Amino acid sequence: MSRTRSRLGSRTADVDVLGIRSECREAEVLEARTPPEAPSTLVTPVPTVGPVTIKTPVLLAQLTMQIDLDASIRLPDPATDILRIDKTVFLDQCDLLMPTNRLFVRGRVREDIQYGTASRVTRRAVSGDVRHTIVDVPFESVTAVTFLAPPIEPAPEIYEEFKMVGRFGRPLRETDSITIVDYDSKPFCELVSAAVLQADVPRLYGEGSSTPLGERHSQAGDPPIGERSFRTFREQMMVLLTIQVLQRQLVLDPAPPVGPTPTPTPTPTTLPPLPPV
Repeated sequence: MSRTRSRLGSRTADVDVLGIRSECREAEVLEARTPPEAPSTLVTPVPTVGPVTIKTPVLLAQLTMQIDLDASIRLPDPATDILRIDKTVFLDQCDLLMPTNRLFVRGRVREDIQYGTASRVTRRAVSGDVRHTIVDVPFESVTAVTFLAPPIEPAPEIYEEFKMVGRFGRPLRETDSITIVDYDSKPFCELVSAAVLQADVPRLYGEGSSTPLGERHSQAGDPPIGERSFRTFREQMMVLLTIQVLQRQLVLDPAPPVGPTPTPTPTPTTLPPLPPV
């Protein structure tokens, strides 16, 4: 037996259901204020006068690659319709295989699927809840890159040994070595934009096939014409990724011009030749 005790004028209430005491709370705004405005002044930065050498990301290549996906997705509940799918593309790996021009890409498309369910079916209506689930559809591919600027390739590691010689040409039990390793910046990627073109088709065969609502809700009588439920659907996607490949390199920044900027001289207007008299 359920027992509920509440207090008038209070936003909370003690609820005792099946011997379990819980506290029901209402959503409310705890605090809302507008902070005062603080004064600010313009500060002119003092740049370093060139020429200087700076280390900055250099654009090696920019490309748009197309990745085609064909995925089957299973929903946790039988659905009557896919209402909306919000997609976000994540790039997990983007490696340029040095010293080639092959770019390896791996990532995933995160989908927030909103779908309708059927909890009650009558001869003239279908009622249910709107639910959602989040899934990740992985993808990976490799493509050839056309460079705008050549990357700096890593230098090979150098290792040399030196045998020491003692008196009368006898070898000593001593070996000196030298190891040289150059650490260059590895190229990296930035995802500029992503576009996803999709087509969602409910599966009408095999596991999770489309089922008339009357079979799942036999107590409701005849279902509306054409209403069916499904749990799996097939999705065809074309993912277009625009990627920038960059590498931190040393770049010479020339000195700015000294003195005031010259004012351009206007070009005098010439009259067209006059016709003969």
